[in-house]
Amino acid sequence: MDVKVTKIADLGIAKLIQNSRSSDSSNVCGVLPYIAPEVLYGEPYTFASDIYSFGIIMIEMTTRRPPYSNVPHDEKLALAICNGLRPRVAKGTPKVYINLVNQCLDANPEKRPKNLSYYLHYLKSYKNFIDINSQDSTSENKFHSEAIYISRYMSFTNLTIPRNSTKVQIEDSKVSDSQLIDLHISDDFQSSFDQDYIELNENVDKIDLIKYYTEDDE
Repeated sequence: MDVKVTKIADLGIAKLIQNSRSSDSSNVCGVLPYIAPEVLYGEPYTFASDIYSFGIIMIEMTTRRPPYSNVPHDEKLALAICNGLRPRVAKGTPKVYINLVNQCLDANPEKRPKNLSYYLHYLKSYKNFIDINSQDSTSENKFHSEAIYISRYMSFTNLTIPRNSTKVQIEDSKVSDSQLIDLHISDDFQSSFDQDYIELNENVDKIDLIKYYTEDDE
């Protein structure tokens, strides 16, 4: 039986590699779409930057596609992320789930969640939604040739101070399934807590990648 299970490991590996090989703050090691904006800007990896990466994974679970797959993973994308660019969740994603994602992806590291186990519980709560949504995934479009999903060294010199975006443009597009079939979240990751959960029936329209390239760039 072909069973695909995705497991979250140590998100701090890139930090260890970067610290061991470079003292230059302009060098960033990792996979660009998952790197927190403050790290792109030159700040060190922290627990808060790991939370940002986890928020991107939460989006990928709803859309079944890797973030920013149809654009080059270059300094222009890094600049857009620092200016507030974020991938968007799939149609029908519960509002409470979206709120959690937004907190994880806040440009201010201090405003991101401090307790990851709380959010892992929510992922388990919405596993049925994620499984159902995977039936709508598509593989019609190809990845951009410069969309790179392996860790590498990058150097950015002209980025702006990270901020949240309040005005965005929307671009409709279909992209390939990321093959993030099932996410295994061990109970060992969770701490004990007592919380009442509120089911919300609010849905949001499908919003795909925010357009930041001009027609001339395409």
